Amino acid sequence: MLRLALIFIILFSFNLYSQNIDNKPMKINEKYFTDDGNLKNNKELSLYAIRKIRFTDKSSYEMFISKNNYWYYYTLFQIEQNNKYKYIGTIALKSFNNNIEGLIGNIVYKDNYFTIEHSVMSDLKMYITFKYNNDKKIYLDKVSMIIQTVDASTITDTNDIKITPKQINGNIVPNKILYKDVTIDMITRLLSLDI
Repeated sequence: MLRLALIFIILFSFNLYSQNIDNKPMKINEKYFTDDGNLKNNKELSLYAIRKIRFTDKSSYEMFISKNNYWYYYTLFQIEQNNKYKYIGTIALKSFNNNIEGLIGNIVYKDNYFTIEHSVMSDLKMYITFKYNNDKKIYLDKVSMIIQTVDASTITDTNDIKITPKQINGNIVPNKILYKDVTIDMITRLLSLDI
């Protein structure tokens, strides 16, 4: 029963809106940004947040979170010594949440890792972790999804509903997938391996 509910929610969150005009993300690349890391004027895209990332070797990166309608774009830049921004790549993630307070996407980093935390729906969050490797490249390290589920076996009346988090992990081959190659289709395929 729980497996069926999980499959339904995943299909709902990623595929139900296939008729919607917002079904496909924009193809963001370095042409959308200036050399000093500013978003060029574009009426379809707005800057949502900027997050700084610094690794143990003192290399500096910035994550630009921009959005249009339901799509959020996580664009990563390396800040070079001359204060120029080197484009690394963009990951587009969809959210069906219009009523979340604060950030839809958040970036957390420590040592040589950083994680994108993205809310797909109010009861479904995605966590995508990257590793800054010894070869100075950034690789996909972990993908997981946490969904809030109702434990039907614990319901005795409507005032006694127990909601429990269920985590689904994707299988990642270490140091194989670069940041610039990550897509939403790849993430959903990786997550579906453990369902």
